[in-house]
Amino acid sequence: LTTLKHQVLTKTEGTPFFMEEVVQTLVDEHVLQGERGNYCLSQEITDLRIPPTVQGLLAARIDRLTPAEKLLLQRLSVMGRTVPLALLRRVIAEPEEELYRLLSSLQQKAFLYAQSASPDIIYRFKHALTQDVAYNSVLIERRKALHLQTAQAIEQVFHDQLEDYYNVLAYHYSNGGHTQQAMNYLLRDLRATWLTSLDQSFPAE
Repeated sequence: LTTLKHQVLTKTEGTPFFMEEVVQTLVDEHVLQGERGNYCLSQEITDLRIPPTVQGLLAARIDRLTPAEKLLLQRLSVMGRTVPLALLRRVIAEPEEELYRLLSSLQQKAFLYAQSASPDIIYRFKHALTQDVAYNSVLIERRKALHLQTAQAIEQVFHDQLEDYYNVLAYHYSNGGHTQQAMNYLLRDLRATWLTSLDQSFPAE
């Protein structure tokens, strides 16, 4: 792998995340076989042909996903960098078994990882750039609809603790084209922040 390592280092100029994505691309294309830390070449490489930027490489990797995997990744990118499973279930109208299969596949392909967080599991994008590239691949009108759908789902799933989501709801309603709801939540968030600051400045004796 010595020659390949040199090519990867040269093409990526030593950027760690870019190097990781190049390796994952070679795994996806079955050029590299085996497991992390123990890969071997399945074919000789004379010239490493990859997009010149990590964004281009991510876009190419996303395009190689199955339609169902790509659609789920795009939906997740609109929902946020981290997405609780309870919210995901509310927004994604897929049978539970199929949803878990798609999530598992996206984890194996190093787009997402799962993180335990009481009382639920959270799915997180491996890198903010991955989310950005997936987000920008969604048509604007579709994006607006997903933002609105996410905001409404948050209101339903977390109705007992909405104060923790005022800022997030303002963001989703704003990008969903519902300015009034966005302003309402933004004002609530500002008021909650002000009250917290007031309590800290004048603690009860």
